[in-house]
Amino acid sequence: MRCDGKSARAAAAIEAAKPLNCPINRVVFIDESTGRRFKAERCVEDFEYVYYEDTSSKGKDDKPVLLRSRMPPKGRNGESVWARHVGYWLLQGTLEGSEAYLKFEQVWGSPCCYFQSYYPGERDLRELKIRWLNGKQVPIITNENKADYTASTVDTVNDFIIRNGPMKGMTLVPLECERPKR
Repeated sequence: MRCDGKSARAAAAIEAAKPLNCPINRVVFIDESTGRRFKAERCVEDFEYVYYEDTSSKGKDDKPVLLRSRMPPKGRNGESVWARHVGYWLLQGTLEGSEAYLKFEQVWGSPCCYFQSYYPGERDLRELKIRWLNGKQVPIITNENKADYTASTVDTVNDFIIRNGPMKGMTLVPLECERPKR
């Protein structure tokens, strides 16, 4: 173990990583401290914008109405309005040869975001209406956005802890792109 908390194996793998430009369902994540790998295989995401209706032309006693939209909302004047982007993405993959799931959720609240991991068949997974993405629907991870897909052991404004399940406490970093199976 190095003094920065990374194992020599994990540090070497991260250092040798090639630039990423990979569909998320083919990304291999590495735990910075142990070198354990999570290989993503399938992905689903469900995000929407939540915002309040523009009530500026209504009476002052009218209460704003909470609205939802799949597209960034516009006000009556056609200009963008403030909205919160909420939802989740979920990856199905393998962790050391066993099936596992990694979920990132962004909520309207505090904390705004968190990671969770699951074993197959857990209750939280059964409650989701999962339609796996394929082809051009699948998000691409690049060097520019890979921080958005990194789970950390430090809970700060930009780092989010994996709170439960088989990956609890792991620091998962997108490392490389797995070749498609033929």
